[in-house]
Amino acid sequence: GEQWLYSRPDFSKIPDITSDRIDKVLLHIPILNDSSENVDVYIPQKRFCTFGSTWNKKVNASGKVASSNNNGRYITIDVTSMFTNRTERTLVYNEGLILKKPKGKNNFIAISTGDCYSAPQILEIKFKK
Repeated sequence: GEQWLYSRPDFSKIPDITSDRIDKVLLHIPILNDSSENVDVYIPQKRFCTFGSTWNKKVNASGKVASSNNNGRYITIDVTSMFTNRTERTLVYNEGLILKKPKGKNNFIAISTGDCYSAPQILEIKFKK
């Protein structure tokens, strides 16, 4: 069946760079199987919470905003435009991302979630002081 992964960064963990000019933000997600598949990236239409979530009560997604790149070990998504202010280029609060495997693909991709300690997701932020 279809699976969605909701993910939201916690910028309160990096308060020392929230006002710095951001050049690029990349999300690297470890691939846990040998899949060469990619995922499509969407923005949630409103805030979501995983507690009590069901398929029937899911938060819907906006239109597709990006796709990932798969290098065999990580899926990488350029989230710069989603996580930064367009004029000041600083980090902005947002409702996160929804990751979906493109429709019509039969293979699955096993990826790490944000709470995985053995293969954590990495948010790479390039900035200028």
